[in-house]
Amino acid sequence: MSNPALKAVSRITLHRVATPVPHTRSRADALLYTLGDTEARIGCGFRLLMQDAAAPARIDRPAFVARAYALLFDLDLATQLVTALMPLNPDQPWLRDRSQTIGEQRRKIHALIEKARL
Repeated sequence: MSNPALKAVSRITLHRVATPVPHTRSRADALLYTLGDTEARIGCGFRLLMQDAAAPARIDRPAFVARAYALLFDLDLATQLVTALMPLNPDQPWLRDRSQTIGEQRRKIHALIEKARL
């Protein structure tokens, strides 16, 4: 049995509609977004750690050292991200500057940890 309503539907001509291709992130974009997130955590953590270090009499030393090690973990992550970005964006001079800044921040954190342990 044939249904006359289905015959009418089958006569509809279909037109192709252009749909945008979804934008997928490149590896460099994903690394840059992750680096931005890590930079935000480092900035916040570094400011809080420096505020605590300014008043050493009222800080809890074990908690201070734990926060410093957490900040070192974020700095290690930032170092890995910058290192991964260098071959992908060789014409970006700010990557080398950022790696030097990370090294300076690491030295400051290590000095704070040693000072807190004394």
